[in-house]
Amino acid sequence: MLDKCISIDKLIFLSIVIFSLIPDIGIKINTFGFTWTIYRLSIVLALITILLIKHNVKLYLKTQLTKWIFFMSFWVIYGIFLLFISKYSDFHKGLVELLSIFNGLVVFYVMSFFFRTSENRDFAIKVIYWILNFLLIVGIIEIATGFHWRTSAFNDVASGHYHYADSHMATGLMYNVNDFSAMITCMSPVIINSKLGRKRILSLLGIIFINCNNDATTCTLAIVVGILYYYLIVKGMKNRKIFIGKFVLAILCFWVLFLLITSSAEVTSRNDFFGALARQIENANRATGSLYARLTIYKDSFKAWMDSGMLGMGPSSFANYFMVNSSDSRLVNPHALFLEMLTQYGIIVTTWFVGLWVNMFCRARKGYEVEDKKENYLMVIAFVIVYFIVSFAPSTFIGYSYQWLLISVMCSLTDDSVYTGGIKNA
Repeated sequence: MLDKCISIDKLIFLSIVIFSLIPDIGIKINTFGFTWTIYRLSIVLALITILLIKHNVKLYLKTQLTKWIFFMSFWVIYGIFLLFISKYSDFHKGLVELLSIFNGLVVFYVMSFFFRTSENRDFAIKVIYWILNFLLIVGIIEIATGFHWRTSAFNDVASGHYHYADSHMATGLMYNVNDFSAMITCMSPVIINSKLGRKRILSLLGIIFINCNNDATTCTLAIVVGILYYYLIVKGMKNRKIFIGKFVLAILCFWVLFLLITSSAEVTSRNDFFGALARQIENANRATGSLYARLTIYKDSFKAWMDSGMLGMGPSSFANYFMVNSSDSRLVNPHALFLEMLTQYGIIVTTWFVGLWVNMFCRARKGYEVEDKKENYLMVIAFVIVYFIVSFAPSTFIGYSYQWLLISVMCSLTDDSVYTGGIKNA
């Protein structure tokens, strides 16, 4: 019986990790208007199994995972309340959005059991790395052949991608290029783990290559900032003055680069990261282009938030609101996770969410200074930086399943000291 339970545990753990990262391969079952994906099915089975077999799972109140469980629980309950009183929420789409948040809650709950051992944490990181490399191979094949998986926007007649003259871009198992670039970039911090071998540099180059090919400027910027901060903290932590000096120097370098880009017409014709950034800035100065549209929708999002009394307009309400109150940007999606949360769920949920991220970052910094497993804390630091920047890339971000799995992994790395009696007052 014990062996059976152990095998079931391993099966649940592996299924949650894999299907959180690969939630939809185009195989779906519809029942009474509800769509079952392999991810949703695995979540339900995992929750039922854990409750039946491990019904006495204990939560450690000092862990990051438990704090996220409390937050996600409040988020779901508050979202249900807004769903019934909001005049902008689409009830069906709102339920689907709340379900994705609830699924994240289940992931945190299930992983709070499995991530109490370092073996499971290390194994999860390896699986993430394997899947990342698999996705990179798929992406490179797409770029080389122009062939895309069935879930891709390039195969959707209703999508603008379907009419692109150049289909040699990567969407992986996601819908569009921004979704895919955001995903592989969010997974990139696991490359810091030296146990994964020396070939990690090839994985990093693969991510950068795909992002540049997809013209995913925001994702490329996330990688650049993450790498820069990595070297600043590794080289500068021994002397805080040196660290601060290098950080200020890096900011100045970025500012000089910015001035060069905006003043040089030659740069805008380049087909690299700097050329893409220069074109975005040039178009914004002319009140055109995606950067201008994004800045405009950001401004209008704050107005929408204020119209809701700062308490939120409800789940899946953003598009409906801007269909009624059109924005000069002509966008109906937020293109920024934090504004998406602020507009739809208000100040309480957003402040709590940001507070958890700040707490995670501070604990990782503290752990890096006093603990032995510095690579683990560097992964967390890099993930916080990358996640914050990448969340501005896709049109909407809340519904992505992979983020909850990655957050739970990073939380568990900072929680290791709690289980082993390390950092106090965690």
